[in-house]
Amino acid sequence: MEPDVSMETGCMIRIAVLPVGGPIPHSRLREYLSMLARHTRIDLSSISSFYSEQQNSPITHQPWESGSLRFKYMVGGGPPSPWEDFQAHRKILAVIGLCHCPASPDLDLVIDQFAIVSKGYTSALAKRLFAFSPSDAQLEEGQEKENSIILFPPSDQQTQELHMLTMIQDLAATLLMEFEQWVLQAESTGTILKTPLDSQSSLGSEEVIKAKKRRLARAQKTIGDYCLLAGSPVDANAHFATAIELARLTGDVFWHAGALEGSVCALLVDRMYDKDSVLEDEVRYRYYSVIQLYRRSYVQDNAQRVSTVTFELEAQLKLARYLCRRCVTKEVAELLMNASDGAKSLIDASDRLILYIEIARLFSSIGYQRKAAFFSRQVAQLYLQQDNVSAAISAMQVLSMTSKAYHVQSRGTSLKHHASSQEYGPSNVESGKLHPQSVISLFESQWSTLQMVVLREILMSSVRAGDPLAAWSAAARLLRSFYPLITPAGQSGLASSLANSADRLPCGTRCTDPVLPFVRLHSFHIHPSQVDIIKRNTAKKEWWTGSAPSGPFIYTPFSKGGTADNNKQELTWIIGEPVQVLVELANPCAFDLIVESIYLSVHSENLDAFPGLVLSDPFRCCGSVKLKNVPIPGISVVPPLPLLVSHVAGGDGATILYEGEIRDMQIRLTNTGTVPVEQAHISLSGKNQNSVISIAHETLNSVLPLKPGAEVTITVVIKAWNLNLVDSDQDAGKSTSGISRGLSKEGSSPLLVIHYAGPLQDGDELQDTESSVIPPGRRLVVPLNICVVQGLRFVKARLLSMEIPSHVTETLPKPVAINDETSEEIANICAMDSLVKLDPYREVGSFGFWS
Repeated sequence: MEPDVSMETGCMIRIAVLPVGGPIPHSRLREYLSMLARHTRIDLSSISSFYSEQQNSPITHQPWESGSLRFKYMVGGGPPSPWEDFQAHRKILAVIGLCHCPASPDLDLVIDQFAIVSKGYTSALAKRLFAFSPSDAQLEEGQEKENSIILFPPSDQQTQELHMLTMIQDLAATLLMEFEQWVLQAESTGTILKTPLDSQSSLGSEEVIKAKKRRLARAQKTIGDYCLLAGSPVDANAHFATAIELARLTGDVFWHAGALEGSVCALLVDRMYDKDSVLEDEVRYRYYSVIQLYRRSYVQDNAQRVSTVTFELEAQLKLARYLCRRCVTKEVAELLMNASDGAKSLIDASDRLILYIEIARLFSSIGYQRKAAFFSRQVAQLYLQQDNVSAAISAMQVLSMTSKAYHVQSRGTSLKHHASSQEYGPSNVESGKLHPQSVISLFESQWSTLQMVVLREILMSSVRAGDPLAAWSAAARLLRSFYPLITPAGQSGLASSLANSADRLPCGTRCTDPVLPFVRLHSFHIHPSQVDIIKRNTAKKEWWTGSAPSGPFIYTPFSKGGTADNNKQELTWIIGEPVQVLVELANPCAFDLIVESIYLSVHSENLDAFPGLVLSDPFRCCGSVKLKNVPIPGISVVPPLPLLVSHVAGGDGATILYEGEIRDMQIRLTNTGTVPVEQAHISLSGKNQNSVISIAHETLNSVLPLKPGAEVTITVVIKAWNLNLVDSDQDAGKSTSGISRGLSKEGSSPLLVIHYAGPLQDGDELQDTESSVIPPGRRLVVPLNICVVQGLRFVKARLLSMEIPSHVTETLPKPVAINDETSEEIANICAMDSLVKLDPYREVGSFGFWS
């Protein structure tokens, strides 16, 4: 089989390109080949000056104005085909030698070498030897050998290309005249055309008669081939039509198929620019007939005959490639699958290799990436059956291309490509007994197994190819992505492969595919300075109104709706201020892992590790199978901003006040940022705002702009509010009277809110333009921690009703001196009729003193 075949292959002239003489530098060889590759289609009108008709041309309908010759350059040549008589385009019809004169000083030696290597191409009708960059001595010598070598003197690129075009046109004219000469000889004297299908043994009388009848049909078919090569599809079609009729009469099925295939090529060349459904249907009908005829000519299990299954498969590939241009994907897929079934009949491994390559390429062209990947793996398997490094390298490259379809590609090849998350699974499930979830689980398990097989094949081919970096990459992807499905012994084996690859790699080599430990995003720690970022509304004097501060919450009732992704966290990073991202390391595998070093790598020069990396229990997730999926927040970077830090005089504890007590609170504000504070506004928030009597606004405004490192102290006058039963808590301690005392609840203190901002980036004046970038402002919330304690109160007492008889005097007893030796009565009772009586006119339970 031959690669890259199409229906138009029959009109292409094969030219072998052979480097001769000394070694040609690769850059120079590519330059010479690129000059040749520009001339693959030579118009017949451009070669008229080189063409000389010796006698009447047998090609009577030559399209000199619109026709062309098509060249196909084969670098390095190729072996002769046993089917050259059957299809003339399989012959090497010309040989071009390339010589780099600075590497070959002896031109005679170069000419002799070219003559030797070109002798192997017996079918060549023209030979040319091109020598580039000759010296002055070689130019003089080359003038004497102008019939054997063509020199390309050093000159500019345009001159070189013009010279090459002239030589190619001369070669095309020579080939055209040789084609005409061959056709004349074939028509007048006839020629013997044989294929490997023809028996080499002596023929019987009946077979001799049959062979003579077939000779004319074969000659007409071959003349049609040369007319196609000469660029005359009308003449070719006439000869093909004659050959088809004669082959049908003589039962020459194989040549009948070849003539019919040639007629399709002539039809397409003649109607090259026609794109209609009639032409497409005609081509499809003829080629299906070609496939059937090739299939009939194949005699299975006949040791004396050569298999023609390759022609049937090539015909299927040609039709599939033609239908690819018409986007008939379903029919193309059927043709390719039928061709893949024919691979079992191919004996030569190289034929199977070419077949699988073509099937994979065609499946890829119609978008069937999974099928293309499957047949590419078949190609790799055939390469791996060969025991050489070149085949292993080819297998590794083919498998690397399939890794994209299986979603196991290297991270280095997928940085610019975002693979689709949709998996291609079976569209219909015939077995109704399986639960849909079970079907999905079964598919996922089989898909993971297939991915592991692909990575193992890449690893094996990389090791055989001697590519330690590719082997490391494959082992890393296999271990990192599928460690839960790999046995401990398999994990250890992959660890050994990684170690062997690392030993062979130069020190400092980095691979884009990480292995272990897992470095997983844990969370984005929000620094307190990143919380209260306020967007500045330059259209308002109170620029902080109408926008909500950024914060750690996904949803805030103060933010505006309408965002596309409500679950995405928004972060603001300020230039010059620290940010913190928490990551975790984990080793879920069965072998020990030693982390020798760890460092921070960022793709920007604007980020520095300060003060450095901090490790905290990095392997706490060891053995965890479930990975934590942390969404990447939307991060916006803004210019440097001022940063105010507050300090309340007396410490951060609560200030104790009694109800109604008035006290001054001293609050010190320090600008710890790198830009000055140019705008500031103080307001109140929270509960009991009426308790704030006054705020020293003028003190803050007088020090603006507050430069970096500067500070200001403002006074806030507060009066303790009155407690009630709802707002007070019972103090755990008791007063001196033993009665519990009430305290204000937590969170009942007012809040001091300071909105401040730095200078505008575009200047001092506010400019509300779309192109200007306005740095945001900030909000500082200072809680006025006050603990209000209940004060002293008068309580109204009420006594119980009672009657107590008593003897009360109107005068107090007079003091009497008491001697140390005697004791006397000190009470002198003057009256005995004073009693305590109940007052009937007072409230019940009350009593009074009567005297």
